[in-house]
Amino acid sequence: MDKKIIRLFGYALFAVLIILLFFFFTKKDKTTSTEENIEEVSPTVTELSALKKNEISGTLVYIDNNSLFHFDLATNKTTKIADNIGSNISQADKNGSFFTLDKQSVSLVYSDSKRQKTSFEISDEVAPQLSPSGKEAIFITFSNAERDFGYTLALTTANGTYISNIVNSSRKITSVSWKNDECLVYSLENEDNSEIWQVNKDGTSNKIVRKVNGHIHEITATEDTIVFINSTSRAEARHKEAKIIKSEKYYKLSQIPQDAKNIRLSTDGEKIVLLSDQKPMVYIISEEKLIKTDIKAEAIIGILNDKNKK
Repeated sequence: MDKKIIRLFGYALFAVLIILLFFFFTKKDKTTSTEENIEEVSPTVTELSALKKNEISGTLVYIDNNSLFHFDLATNKTTKIADNIGSNISQADKNGSFFTLDKQSVSLVYSDSKRQKTSFEISDEVAPQLSPSGKEAIFITFSNAERDFGYTLALTTANGTYISNIVNSSRKITSVSWKNDECLVYSLENEDNSEIWQVNKDGTSNKIVRKVNGHIHEITATEDTIVFINSTSRAEARHKEAKIIKSEKYYKLSQIPQDAKNIRLSTDGEKIVLLSDQKPMVYIISEEKLIKTDIKAEAIIGILNDKNKK
């Protein structure tokens, strides 16, 4: 009798284990799905010159011919802010400050065009990303000496003073962006796909957001929006797609040029700007409208909302 009870108990325990494993793996597959539930959006394409005055607002911050410019989207007015600015740059904070990188020498350019050399030791030609408040920065490092954890997300002050490493990875970290002053998103590269992860700046709550097909070239984020450019594979970088994750919805934008780069989000997360053929294009998410401009630009820093300007 005792043996029969023990055997039945063993069968029951085994059945419970199978059920738990089933729910674990089905939940994992759901949270790390690649291209499930993606919606393709075909935006209305228009020229900026065709819009009425004040139909679109915000200040486009960009670099051309080593000079920094502000372009008022409402009035089409261009203002030159500063000279001698390198074109390898980071996204602006909410006031318009950003990093520029020249031969691995990093400078912080403030919104009033004043500059300050920083103490960053950059191992890759990617400028650090300034937090929305402008107080801290995140950047990607790589070291052959750390074979198990070659890629690192390092947190520093805005002037480059080291604070801590918040992520270590043996896989390549291809891009990183702040969501807000406390949280970041970054992309990891696998052999045939990529993963978008989210982490607090103290290294806690490091979790996967989504798997995506192919290679992620750039990623940018705000509080509730993540935008990235990816291609189906590293070898086929010319086949690029722009995708949006917003309020748990997943979109793919059609009519995005294959040379698209420098993707940025406005500080309110409602507009996307990218560079194609040295001309910025602005996508208004809520209106599904893609606006072409005649501005010539070498690099885009971002779009500032009127309420954020000093």
